[in-house]
Amino acid sequence: MATASTKSRGNNSKGRQANVAQPPQGNETNHVEATLQTRPGRELSTHAWWIASAAVMLVAALVRCYQLGLRPMHHDEGVNGFFLSNLMRTGVFRYDPSNYHGPTLYYFALPLAALAERWHLFGEWTVRLVPLIFGLATIWLVLSLRRYIGAIGALAAGALLALSPGFVFFSRYFIHEMMFVFFTLGIVVAALRFYEPDTLQKSSDALANSSAKVPPGVRPGLGLAGASLVIVAASLFAVYQPKYYLYALALVIFSFGALLVLLRLYDGARSSYLALGAVSTALLFATKE
Repeated sequence: MATASTKSRGNNSKGRQANVAQPPQGNETNHVEATLQTRPGRELSTHAWWIASAAVMLVAALVRCYQLGLRPMHHDEGVNGFFLSNLMRTGVFRYDPSNYHGPTLYYFALPLAALAERWHLFGEWTVRLVPLIFGLATIWLVLSLRRYIGAIGALAAGALLALSPGFVFFSRYFIHEMMFVFFTLGIVVAALRFYEPDTLQKSSDALANSSAKVPPGVRPGLGLAGASLVIVAASLFAVYQPKYYLYALALVIFSFGALLVLLRLYDGARSSYLALGAVSTALLFATKE
């Protein structure tokens, strides 16, 4: 009995050691990721994450909005304000690549500036709201990287950007830099989501489940080419015929909606990230050549 018990205990001990020594079957990378996620302190609960993210965004908004119009306009802001005022009053923007940047800053500021002008509220704070919004949106993009750098990493990066003196300064400055940073980071985030394995799987599943409804690949492909040509033509029309700007803008928006639908038919759910990456790239080059 004693000998049998000793052997049994020995065998059980060896079995336990073997179980500890051998990792679970499957992909080693997935095993490591699962191990990291189960360690205490590695991740935050969903509730804690949303509270911390909201706190970061609130602090970022407060330090950017406080006395936004206090500092006098810088000469660069004055030049940009001159272009914006001309665009408001004449409907014309003339691009000069030898000395100045692209038109996105002025066109993004145009609706708010026109509304403020109508109510006699047009001033420094009006035009500075545009870079302020893009500065906050950049922090939001950084927080959206949680799935890649972890909750603590994303919150730390967002908090650093929220209180960075240089980042705060340019977020309160009517100039192109904040838009440039936002669109650059937008390309990175869109590319990460486009190549994410989970997104690829959802895309393939969606196409498999709706294969009967999806037309042959050539039809969405031709539609994509047609919608893209319409967007380019409408954009050029808006540049050379600015008095019809609103009609051209409506056509661009409609064509872009059609483009998203056709992309989804052509490449599934992940195509929306491809479209967002393309838009970010186009606006990046239109902001600072």
